[in-house]
Formats: sequence, C-alpha cells, structure tokens
Amino acid sequence: MPEEAPIEEYRETLRIQAAAVAAQQIALEEEEARLHQRRNDLQQQEEQLAAHLAEKQRQVQLWSEYTKAERETLRKEKIDQDKRVARREQEFHHAKEELAKDHQKVTVERQRINQIYQRLRQRWQRQWAAEKEKYQKHGKALQAEALRLEKHESELSAREAALRDEALQLNTRRELETRQLQEDRTALVKDQEGWRRRRSLNTPPSRRKNARSRAATASWRTPGSSSCKRNMPGTGNSMRCRRR
Repeated sequence: MPEEAPIEEYRETLRIQAAAVAAQQIALEEEEARLHQRRNDLQQQEEQLAAHLAEKQRQVQLWSEYTKAERETLRKEKIDQDKRVARREQEFHHAKEELAKDHQKVTVERQRINQIYQRLRQRWQRQWAAEKEKYQKHGKALQAEALRLEKHESELSAREAALRDEALQLNTRRELETRQLQEDRTALVKDQEGWRRRRSLNTPPSRRKNARSRAATASWRTPGSSSCKRNMPGTGNSMRCRRR
C-alpha cells in the first residue's frame, strides 16, 4: 500500500500534464483556424484591391485618351478663334471709321435739333402755363378724392372686422347652445331610464308584462309618431318626441 501512493501521484501528474497538452493543442488549433481565416480575408482583400486598381488603371487610360482628344479639339478651336478674332478686328476697324463719320453727322444734327427744341420749349411754356395750373388743381382734387376713398376703405375694414367678431360670437353661442342641448338630452335619457327602473320595481310582474306588451305594440304601430309631451312622475323633466 505505501508503494501505491507515489504511483497514484505520478498518474495524477500525468493526467494534469495530458490535460494541459490537450488544452494547448486546442488553443493551437483555434489559433491556426484564426490564422487561416485571416489569410483568406487578406487574400480576398488583395483580389478586391487588384480589381480596384485594374479599374482605376482603365479609367486613367480612358481619361488620357479623352484628354488627348480634348486637347486636339481645343487646338483646332484656338486656330478658328484666332481667325475669327482677326476678322472681327478688321471689321471693327472699318466700323470705327464709319462710326466716326456718323458721329460727325450726328453732332451737326444734334445742334440743329437743340435749336429747334429750344424754340419749341419757349412756345410750349407760353401755351401750357394755364394748362399746368388746371392740371395742378385737378391733381389736388384727385388727391382729396383718394384720401376720402382711403378713409371709406378704413371704415369698411372696421365694419368688416366688427362683422367677423359678431359672426365669431354667434358661432360660439351656437356651439354652447348645441352642447347644452346635448347635455340636456343625455340627462333626459338618464331620467327616463331611472323612471323606468323605478316603475318596473314598483309594478307587479303581471302588470309589467302587460305594460311591456302594450309598449311594444304601440311602438310597432307608430314607429314615427308626431310630437308628444308627457310628464314623468318622480322627475322634474318632461319627455318630448318629434317625428323624424
């Protein structure tokens, strides 16, 4: 028996070491799986990056070709523009000479027209002095009429505002009366129900059955009876009904 104790301890030590080795093996396998997944992710990213770079290179090539074509187009347009500018300068020089001649003619004509205008202005001043005074009086009359119309418009605006306030008050009063009427109808229905309950409690069973039969017969015969008024005993309200 004393020799079995070291053997058991040795076995326990081996089991612990085996468990530690197994745990290390599992950890190594998990780390290997993570590394494999990481390698796959990196490979996928490299493929995506390569595709992206290839697309960018294709776009750069397209832009290079497009730029080359645009540069050639701009060169041709510049040549055409230079030709047009030279032609426009020649036309401008010719037009400038013509304009100088026309300007001289216009100056002479302007002096003649100015002399005629001065003579006509003096004549108009003599002829339209009285008309000017008449127009001034007419303008003052129109201004007074405008003030009167503005005052009348203000009065109309005030009257319209008063009518709007009165209409608002009438609508408010009508809403209040409608709400009061609904409350009165609700109270009347409650009073009728209370009266019926009290009547059914105070009436013998046979009389209640006959009363229900008579009420059903009357309601079947006259579903839309004319206006009626009946005082309910035990309540201060009256039941009113109208034909609908």
